[in-house]
Amino acid sequence: MTRDQEERDTVTVEIGYAVVSAALLAGAVWLVLMSPVLLFGVEGSAAKAVAGTATTLSAVALVWRAAVVLWGFDPRRRTGGAGRGLRAVPGSRGRPARNMTSGPPKGQTDTGR
Repeated sequence: MTRDQEERDTVTVEIGYAVVSAALLAGAVWLVLMSPVLLFGVEGSAAKAVAGTATTLSAVALVWRAAVVLWGFDPRRRTGGAGRGLRAVPGSRGRPARNMTSGPPKGQTDTGR
């Protein structure tokens, strides 16, 4: 299977977005958690504990954000299913759209209103 230039560019942009948004989130988490040390001059073992916790949680936030963005990305979704006859709904994470014109859900009757 070969990818055309447009697909490669789309993947590159999505990876860039994942990395930048993850880095910004990690930086924000670190700043929020380190604010007592930075603002109030906490020192000693408390400062070390806060710094370790802030660094660990910001690294977790970075990995989590990048994973969420990249797992939610499906280049075929943007082309309507790439031959599967499906159309994606924004925010559906690649699930096919429900046909809203086929009538009421199974097991329910149309009241005619």
